[in-house]
Amino acid sequence: VSNGSLNSVMGVNNSVSNDTASLIGGKSNQTSGNSQSALFGQTNTLTNTTNVIATGTSNKIVDISCASVVGFENDISGVTDNTILFGYKNKVNATRNGAVYGKLQDISASTGVVISGESNTVLAGTNVVAEGKSLNINTVVESAVFGTSNAVANSNQVLVAGASHNVSNTTVGSLVSGKSNVENAGENNMIGGEGQQTTTVKRSLVGGKSNTLATSEEVLVVGKSNQTTTVKQSAVFGENQQASTTTHNLITGKDHNV
Repeated sequence: VSNGSLNSVMGVNNSVSNDTASLIGGKSNQTSGNSQSALFGQTNTLTNTTNVIATGTSNKIVDISCASVVGFENDISGVTDNTILFGYKNKVNATRNGAVYGKLQDISASTGVVISGESNTVLAGTNVVAEGKSLNINTVVESAVFGTSNAVANSNQVLVAGASHNVSNTTVGSLVSGKSNVENAGENNMIGGEGQQTTTVKRSLVGGKSNTLATSEEVLVVGKSNQTTTVKQSAVFGENQQASTTTHNLITGKDHNV
């Protein structure tokens, strides 16, 4: 113990320097420059923190305040505050007002996020909820993502659930569920089923499998392998239908070209 004041240190082989009013307990912990913080466990590193409570093994906690850390081999740093981190080998950097649970999460430059599960990545998320495995979220606002291997980027107010979806390019206000659906630059759509491909689609509903929509508005497409391009206020049902540059149509059956 060196150059500190009002500290309480318990255990064995702890190294404490420049701490103030802090409580350290356990084995082989290293602390420096902390104020009003508490650390328990072994082989943890606690540096430049304020009002932090941490317990576990081999956690690295640097430059944070008003936070709780519990678990093993977590790394939390970079002007992070008001955050809870529980689990194993999670990495949190420059995140505020967050809660992170699980293992192998990588969260950075985010605010107001709640993340749980395994191997999720969140960069620049704001008011985002994510639960699942291998989710990839980048520059997303006021959204919820659930499931496995979903990627959401540059989108706002979206709800994504299922597996292997890709939602991107300023998509706003859409619901995407099912498996392997793609929404690019969509607005206020509901997309379900499997293997749908939508680009610049607005206020539309899509269900079934392997349908492709481009530059369409207010359309309903249900079935398999249907295609719409520049279609408005229309409904397409069936299989292998093709509609292009048309308005106010109802297409049903199979293999039509309108």
